[in-house]
Order: sequence, then C-alpha cells, then structure tokens
Amino acid sequence: SGAKPGPDQDPSADKAGLKKKGDLLNGLAAIGEDNVAKEVQRLRSELGRDTCIVCILGGTKFQEADSEELVKAIAPKLEAAAGSGVKFVTGGMPGVQEAFAKHCGDGSRVWNLLPFGQSSGYGSGTDINAGADLEERKAIFGLLGDVY
Repeated sequence: SGAKPGPDQDPSADKAGLKKKGDLLNGLAAIGEDNVAKEVQRLRSELGRDTCIVCILGGTKFQEADSEELVKAIAPKLEAAAGSGVKFVTGGMPGVQEAFAKHCGDGSRVWNLLPFGQSSGYGSGTDINAGADLEERKAIFGLLGDVY
C-alpha cells in the first residue's frame, strides 16, 4: 500500500509480489473478472461473511524428509489456536494441503476448493467447487482468503 521497504526488507520480494498480482489480474481478465468476483462472493456467503478465511498454500510434494511431519504438527496447533470464526481453505491438492487438511482438528473447519466436478479425495474437510478448471479455481482461491 505505497509503503517503502525498510532497511531489513528485500525490495525484490515486493517486485515478485507485484508480478504475481499482475499474473492474477491477467488471469482474471482471461476468464472474466465478473464471474470470478461472483464466485468469491458466493463462497464467502457459504463459508460465512464474518469468517476469517485462512488459505493453505504449499507444494504438491515434500522436498525435505521432515517437512511433512512439520505440517502435520502445525495443523492441529493452528486449528486449536485460531478462534471459532476461522476456516481453513485448501486448493484440494496433494502434498502440503492434503497433509494440513488431514491433521487440522476434526476437519470441520477445513474446506477444499476444487474446480466443478472434482473432489479432493482427502476424507477430511468439506469439498466445495468453484471454477470450470484449475486456472479459474486458482484465480478464485487467490481472492477468497484473508490470510495466505
């Protein structure tokens, strides 16, 4: 929001963020910004307008031997520490998102966002659908969360 990076911040990180935001905006233009906005609003209603949505990001494969154990340890602690007004949304992908969903309490506050016609197969959380394909789902996911 116009703030300059401090002396301990990497200005290139800000540029990377702007590039990703530009990619997201280009993607929205391609699939129809109005459709994406409508889907985000629909999902916000479904999840609860006063809900804080924490979107879970991460690789589809674990790169280090202890990374999976770390995700499995963090998920229940984050779920327990977060207030009842918080819901967790994954993109329904394998790896980090699946491990988080399967270890986040009883799964009642986990929602797995996938394109229409797809399911996560996690056996934990609630699958919800938005977007005709992965690109649309990613654009919606990118606008849905309060925290990533």
